[in-house]
Amino acid sequence: MGWNYRVIRHSDEKTKSFWFHIHEVYYSDDGEIEGWTQNPKIPVGESAEDLKGEIELIIEAFNRPVLKEENNALIEIIKQK
Repeated sequence: MGWNYRVIRHSDEKTKSFWFHIHEVYYSDDGEIEGWTQNPKIPVGESAEDLKGEIELIIEAFNRPVLKEENNALIEIIKQK
């Protein structure tokens, strides 16, 4: 199983508001999303270089489609024109 960081859009249906967090997302061997962290990722490292590496991995999340939770699954958000 592999993993990476992804941007996940969260929402409040009552207020129709949105916010975004970085989460760890886990994949099956065939690339399907199997799970994700409940809490957002906060970059941390045992050294400044470790922290820099962590932030670089997080930045890569912005090169992937944004996800949202729907029916206990993550789906890509389709950008509307």
